Amino acid sequence: MEGQTGYIRRRRGDRWTVQVRTNHGKRIWIGTFGSVEEAQWAFNAAEVLTERRIYDAEAFGHHVFRTHKDQGVSYEEFVKLESKRYSVFKQHEPEVNRFLNRLPGQPEALPQVVSDIAFTIITNELRAALVALNIAEWQFIAAEDMERWPSDAAEYLMGRRDYNAEYFGNHQFRAHNDPDCAFRDFVVSESLRYVSSRQLLLVDSWLNTSPNQLDILDPIILDEPEEAGQGSKEDEIPYLFDQFNDQMSTLPFWTPQVQDLISKLKEDVLSRLTLNG
Repeated sequence: MEGQTGYIRRRRGDRWTVQVRTNHGKRIWIGTFGSVEEAQWAFNAAEVLTERRIYDAEAFGHHVFRTHKDQGVSYEEFVKLESKRYSVFKQHEPEVNRFLNRLPGQPEALPQVVSDIAFTIITNELRAALVALNIAEWQFIAAEDMERWPSDAAEYLMGRRDYNAEYFGNHQFRAHNDPDCAFRDFVVSESLRYVSSRQLLLVDSWLNTSPNQLDILDPIILDEPEEAGQGSKEDEIPYLFDQFNDQMSTLPFWTPQVQDLISKLKEDVLSRLTLNG
């Protein structure tokens, strides 16, 4: 099988070799594979990675390809390694799906490579779910290791790490015991519950901050106003509280009770500033 973008050739011993050509005509040797299916998967991936083929999420099983800039290797080596990674993903896809879609009472011991693929799928779904919840990237950059909250929870739930009460803030994870809930859905929903819980702890901490400390606001809660520092506190505080309401109201734990607490705290802060002024 040969074309303008490269070839798949059969060798002795029922082995198959793959090579692709870039848009500039440069040839990249992908490797040798044990079956024509494995070779075809690698070839398809290499075509996408060299921009000789348009990525179709459904056709590629929603597999997320890494980017060259994140790998620290040459472009040719990146295409080779990433194409092989997709081929391995496809080889183990049935096992991964059985594992992710299993119901309670169906334990399954997985080879490490399958566990790695399953974890990659879960973390990709978690990222997509966080976007849907409007939990933006800025909310995970203020405290050490916060960006790892979703994947930390998923690792524990998938048996890839031990539970450490101090590290997880004594959070109590639920067990996968719903006979109608697939393991994949359980891990994603429970990981998101953990993220919401940790966010709520941050809000509690901020709500209990003394009024005279409110000029040092945690960036996980608020962005600085554009004119911060240029006006009086009486001008800045209402802006900050309003911004807080806008940004946090989309999170799962946001309730009328929490909003009421925010309003009361705002009134208290403003009254103290007026008295002290």
